[in-house]
Amino acid sequence: MKNILKQHTVILALFLLLLGFVACTPDPPPVGGEEEIDEVTLSFSNGPTVSWELNGTEPEIVLNANTTYTTVSASFRNAADNEDITAEILTESVDHLVCFTPNGTNVTITRTDKDANDLELGLTSSWETGEASTGTLNLSLKHQPGVKDGSCEPGDANVEVLFNIVIQ
Repeated sequence: MKNILKQHTVILALFLLLLGFVACTPDPPPVGGEEEIDEVTLSFSNGPTVSWELNGTEPEIVLNANTTYTTVSASFRNAADNEDITAEILTESVDHLVCFTPNGTNVTITRTDKDANDLELGLTSSWETGEASTGTLNLSLKHQPGVKDGSCEPGDANVEVLFNIVIQ
């Protein structure tokens, strides 16, 4: 009886040890991974270049009233690792969408680039300002693998940035 009890104790101890190893094994990184973005820049071809940095202040975009900014380029970086994420977004364009939501300001933003499925991407856009106003712009890079439909609803945000906008 003692031997059977010893055998069961050893088996139970081995099982618990194995369970501990399995439970402590780190999860592998997700396939495709989430982009680590800590810098977002908007470059206006006939205007300013404005950057947002993680743990920085909310940047201010100052634009002229009643003006069309024909090419505005959005770029995304992991500054901590000195990595340009924009190239990855372009490569995986069918899974990404840059969303622009202006609030309280007279600006109309039109995405001008498309992915391989002919859906908008938003790395380039055109901005048309109206009369003088102030407000904000929420810029969100959406990760939409398998669910991209041209709208900003599906998917998760890789990064969301708030810019202050002054139209003068």
